[in-house]
Amino acid sequence: MNIKLKRPIVFFDLETTGLSKTSDRIVEIAMTKLHPDGSKQSYYSLVNPGMNIPKEAEDIHHISNTDVMEEPSFENIANEVLEFIKDSDLGGFNIHNFDIPFLFEEFARAGIVMKTRDINVIDPSSIVRKMEKRDLGSLYKRYTGKDLENAHSAVADNDATIEIFEKQLELYNLPNDVSEIHDMIYDDKNRVDMAGKFKI
Repeated sequence: MNIKLKRPIVFFDLETTGLSKTSDRIVEIAMTKLHPDGSKQSYYSLVNPGMNIPKEAEDIHHISNTDVMEEPSFENIANEVLEFIKDSDLGGFNIHNFDIPFLFEEFARAGIVMKTRDINVIDPSSIVRKMEKRDLGSLYKRYTGKDLENAHSAVADNDATIEIFEKQLELYNLPNDVSEIHDMIYDDKNRVDMAGKFKI
C-alpha cells in the first residue's frame, strides 16, 4: 500500500443480525491490520449474537443460526478484538456510519469504553463522496463526456437527465421495464405517500 503509516491501521467489516446499532448484534467480524513496516495480521471470528438471526439478514450474509450456535459471544472475544485494534487507526467501507458505531456499542455492552478522539478513520465510500461530485453537471460529464450547457435551466437540466438515464441503461444493462428499475433502486413497498413520510 502506497501510504505512509505512522501507526497500524485496521481495516474491518462486520455482518450483523440487522441495522439497529442498539438492538441488533454482530454475527461475523473480519479484520486486517496493516503495520508501518508493511507486514499484515488478520483476525476472523463468527459470533453468537445471543438472538435469532432474521431470514432477511441471513439472505444477505448467508450466516444462519446453526452456523453460530457453537461460536463465542462478542463478550467472550471483546478483549482479543480490543487487543487487535488497540493503538491503531481504523478503515473500512461505510464504517463511519455503520461498523464503528456497531462495534463500539458491542464493546460498551461488554463493559469496555472506547475512546475515539485519537482514532483516524479511512472510509473509501466517504472518499468517493468527497472526490467525485454528484451534481447533475458532473454526472453529465462523466456519462456523456460533454459539458452541460445552460446548467440550472430547467430545459437543459431535464434534457441532460434523460441523456444520463439513456447512458445508464446502456452501461449497467438495466431492465427495460420502469417498475423493475424502480424496485431495484427503492425499497418502498410499504410506502403510503410519495414523500415516504407514512408507511404501512
